[in-house]
Amino acid sequence: MAYIALYRKYRPKTFEDIIGQDHITSTLINQIKLNRTSHAYLFCGIRGTGKTSAAKVFAKALNCTNSAGAEPCGVCGCCVAQDNDAAADVIEIDAASNRGIEEIRQIRESVKYRPVTCKYKVYIIDEAHMLTAEAFNALLKTLEEPAEYVVFILATTEPHKLPQTIISRTQRYDFKRLRTQDVQNHILKICKKENINITPKAAYNIAVLSEGALRDALSILDKCASYASDREVSEELVNFITGRADDETIFAIVQSTFYGDIEGLLSALNSAQGSGKDILTVLDSIIAFIREIIICKNSEEAEKMLNRSEKTLENMKALSLSLTAKELIKGLDLLLEAQSRIAFAQTPIYVLECALMLIASSKDISGGQISPAVKTPQEDVKPKPQPVRQDSYMSPAIKPDDIKSAEVKSNNAKPFENKKSDITSAKKPVKSNKELKDKLTAKLYEKYPLIAIGVEKADMLLSNNELTISAEEYVYSMICEDKKHKDYIVSSVREILGTNDAIVNITVKNDVIKQAKEAFGDILKIEE
Repeated sequence: MAYIALYRKYRPKTFEDIIGQDHITSTLINQIKLNRTSHAYLFCGIRGTGKTSAAKVFAKALNCTNSAGAEPCGVCGCCVAQDNDAAADVIEIDAASNRGIEEIRQIRESVKYRPVTCKYKVYIIDEAHMLTAEAFNALLKTLEEPAEYVVFILATTEPHKLPQTIISRTQRYDFKRLRTQDVQNHILKICKKENINITPKAAYNIAVLSEGALRDALSILDKCASYASDREVSEELVNFITGRADDETIFAIVQSTFYGDIEGLLSALNSAQGSGKDILTVLDSIIAFIREIIICKNSEEAEKMLNRSEKTLENMKALSLSLTAKELIKGLDLLLEAQSRIAFAQTPIYVLECALMLIASSKDISGGQISPAVKTPQEDVKPKPQPVRQDSYMSPAIKPDDIKSAEVKSNNAKPFENKKSDITSAKKPVKSNKELKDKLTAKLYEKYPLIAIGVEKADMLLSNNELTISAEEYVYSMICEDKKHKDYIVSSVREILGTNDAIVNITVKNDVIKQAKEAFGDILKIEE
């Protein structure tokens, strides 16, 4: 007999076999018991969560002749026929390849005839969102006034593409993404039946990679079991087959990133890429790792919530103690932004490297002030004096004659005489908005690179010592959420302009309220 893939071999045959969808199976069972079944159902959810399987089990339960309760018996003629895909009264249609109006017209014609061997004529339309608008219109009348012996079950991963007129005529059931623990337990149960030697950690990694889709998990298991042959399916083997980086590699990347060790993070990232790891999977693992560090920092039950090895949990807890929640969240936010861009990049590794280096070089996140080791006691190390950089616009070196002249002037000065700040006398006047922007962004890059990137793209207008920065909305929020950001910008502008009287206004470039006022004028009244 030909080999049957695991996801097909262990497809649910009863409601009890359906994993993680108790809110749906319980409702369907009660409807059958109480004889309150509807004429049309809509099963929604991501791939691999059991929509089509539940539809087949429900069709079998509706037509079972020996069922004492609501579960199909599996031995009567209707049950056996459906298990062998030979039931004439259960019609499964793939809407992706039968999406036109002609196919729906054939359904409308066949609906007129009563079932041959079963109690109900059940139509299962898979990927229903693929039907054309004309096909939906043709189906609408049948759904609105169905025959008493007909049941429609529509399954889709994209319910938002269905017309509301169709959705309103069905009972909608949303299939949840399966919990990682449920998928892991199911994998271990199947491995026991199939005599596959697998470690719990390997099963957990497969469950994580499946992202809550049981079919994907069983497909990965099938591939790993084939490669292992008679050997144990270990965590290392799963990582090798799927391109997933191990915990030690991810920890090295995360630790180097938040400690500001750019050389270390590039080395760890290069090692992961060199061993054939998928960059998208590595990024997902880094994001998940940082999320779990946040859990370790804020929850006393992290061990129960996270299925990690004892060593990895210790590393996570140690790292969480040396970082603030704000640092972790800001780093996580930047990586999530990179995740949305990396799918469209020709070289995904560049996007990931850029995001990690931004976190590592940002003093607002790492600042180089985080101790590189938690286990060793911290020592009071005085920072070495940094050499003063002499920019092109700074005054030339001071001569000895200038020092003597300055001392004479200082001695002749009157007591309590009002003096202007050093800022006023040391800076040359700024000649243009562009020059001001260049100097301001250069100064921001020294301390707040993330804000500097946004300010560099902002519009600036200087008028009578009053600077208006029209920033993008996300930059505006980053600046305004922290007083030290605004104070640093104001002090930098005053230093560049050479005056303590400079005023800085920060606005949103795409101000919706402002645009509405300009469009509607006095007609529009906005209440705050």
